[in-house]
Amino acid sequence: MKLGASYFGNRIVRYVAQDMKNMVDHHCNYVIHTFSENDFHFYRGTMKEIVKVSHDAGLGVYIDPWGVGKVFGGEAFSDFVMNNPQALQVLSDGKPVGVACLNHPDFRAFMKDWIDAAVETGADCLFWDEPHFYLPSWMGGRQNTWGCLCAVCQQKFKTKVFILSTIYEGLAASIFAHYSTFLCPVDFGLNYSIRVVTMGVVGGMSSIWGGLLGASVLSILPQFLDIFAEYDILIYGLVLILSVIFMPEGISQKISLCWEKCQKKWFHEV
Repeated sequence: MKLGASYFGNRIVRYVAQDMKNMVDHHCNYVIHTFSENDFHFYRGTMKEIVKVSHDAGLGVYIDPWGVGKVFGGEAFSDFVMNNPQALQVLSDGKPVGVACLNHPDFRAFMKDWIDAAVETGADCLFWDEPHFYLPSWMGGRQNTWGCLCAVCQQKFKTKVFILSTIYEGLAASIFAHYSTFLCPVDFGLNYSIRVVTMGVVGGMSSIWGGLLGASVLSILPQFLDIFAEYDILIYGLVLILSVIFMPEGISQKISLCWEKCQKKWFHEV
């Protein structure tokens, strides 16, 4: 069984050596040394000595990016965040926050340098301490926001969505072909494309349930509009325009907001 503790704050090697011996006396067999941005900039040589005296005491050594970029666990200051505003996370309200973006090339380049420096200390293992995107509940964060919506993350998300949608489209087409036993390009013309887009917009493009809800509504709608069958494309266009104007977030968002209001009202009355 492994027994150890995190060790930070003290950078006076002779006192560290005493503490490491004390940890061994209490049956610890490993220690996690924090390697913050302050250590990265000013205590690289000292950290090598600290790792050495820890090994000499018989302890395994983990090295921890404590508070680096404010995306790893810890309350240490971040010089990177202060000097690289272009690499900050952007929240759903469109405003940046004092946390580095895990996907930004500048932060990744910085982390590569940090890893090289951490390896130079001679530690046995890199301990990734709670890497995370922005937490609105942490230390005065902006409630009801989430991240990251920076240009880099948006592009990565769009690429993944494109790949996944292509996979799902191919799977759906194979199932459809097996079910209908016949395919014709006419079945997938402009009218069909408009219907699919309308389903997403009406239901809500920000959630899976929105797409399902939109598909359900617009699949049932034609049953009540048989007398206007010749003008179905105009009706779909009108529904699409009205949805964009009055329900830009879709029906699913409206339902979600109404449900939240009802819950608040009920709880308030209780």
